[in-house]
Amino acid sequence: MDMLNPDWRIIKAFLIRCDELRMYECLEKIPELMGEYPEYAPKIWDVAEFFFSNGRLRAATALYEGIATFSEQLDAGRLAMCQFRLWQLAIRNNLGDPYASLRFIPFRHRLPEAYVLDGLLLLAKNYAIRDRWEEAEKYADELYKLILTVCQNRRKYRLKQRHTTQFPLITYYGEACLLKAAALEQQERYLESMEWIKKSAILSRFEKLDEQGRMEAERFRVLALGSRFSLEVKRGDRQIIVEYVIFMREYESEVLRGLIALLISANTYDYSIDQLLRSFTDLDLQPVPPNGEDGTEQYYIDRHSYIQYCYHYADYCFRRTCYDVGAEFMFRALELVAGERNYVFVLQCTILFEKHREHFTPGQTAQYERLCEKIKNHKEPKTTVFRDYFLMLVKGMSSPCVEEGAKRKFLYI
Repeated sequence: MDMLNPDWRIIKAFLIRCDELRMYECLEKIPELMGEYPEYAPKIWDVAEFFFSNGRLRAATALYEGIATFSEQLDAGRLAMCQFRLWQLAIRNNLGDPYASLRFIPFRHRLPEAYVLDGLLLLAKNYAIRDRWEEAEKYADELYKLILTVCQNRRKYRLKQRHTTQFPLITYYGEACLLKAAALEQQERYLESMEWIKKSAILSRFEKLDEQGRMEAERFRVLALGSRFSLEVKRGDRQIIVEYVIFMREYESEVLRGLIALLISANTYDYSIDQLLRSFTDLDLQPVPPNGEDGTEQYYIDRHSYIQYCYHYADYCFRRTCYDVGAEFMFRALELVAGERNYVFVLQCTILFEKHREHFTPGQTAQYERLCEKIKNHKEPKTTVFRDYFLMLVKGMSSPCVEEGAKRKFLYI
């Protein structure tokens, strides 16, 4: 990029050609150009957006990283969008990554309204999938408050959307309620959780729904019913189990969540569900990784549920002295979680194994130790994320782009 008077048309053609030839290392040198010619920053942003919207994600990532490096050349809105795009790209194939969120969190309220909704929804899901329920609850609360404000303003002032949301507004409302309910349920605040489940089914504020909106309303009706069944079973209501099983048979997408709830209940209140479990042996519960990008988010959610199922089923087997089967499922859970950084779950598995160690064969013990070694040797991500985040906070101490709460939290850690 060592040019005396670079012409933008030539530069744009060069960027597009680099992508076509997969010369991403050239795109990564864009910060050099932006440092010498800051007036090109908005135009490079437009090219990055073009790459992103057309699914050319590696090229988009390279340009967004360059733009973020020279953030002083961008207005606050574009800088926030840049951080949002980088976060979307980071979790696209790794939903649940806690580190990727750090760069985006301080910018989440600097986005256009439609993107704030998407950002908060993804943040809540991102932390829920790592069983970090306090954070999930925090962002579910923010999402709920925002969607209520958006709906109220649009009814009162008949405001039109400046930016199209990724989903119908009903989706953000329903997801906020159910994520909040799930977070409360995991904290064993069952009565509060039930109130949020009921809220998710109150959709009267959403009038004149189109076909997609009506489909979402039906989806939330089913999800709310499944959440209610799950909550009641975990609280020890065994009278509802037959009705719950009928529901699970009607809605196969609810089977995994239902079995987890039943296992937790059986383990807590010490009763057998052997016959019930056998009735679902015809189903393959382990989710299959998608070939393309479609459905990736749902795959990670289903994968997380399957890991939880394996853990609770192992616990159930150990309680009934079926140590071989229990060990198989616990090892399966550890194998799946080995490449993640869900250390809370790994600790739970470790405690469970140590509790029953005397019943395992030398071969099973050796397999457990190999899995622990694999988890121990898993490479952490490069620390540039933490360095960038720290520098961003230091540079932005007087900037409205960085909220005081985030600064205090980071510096405290």
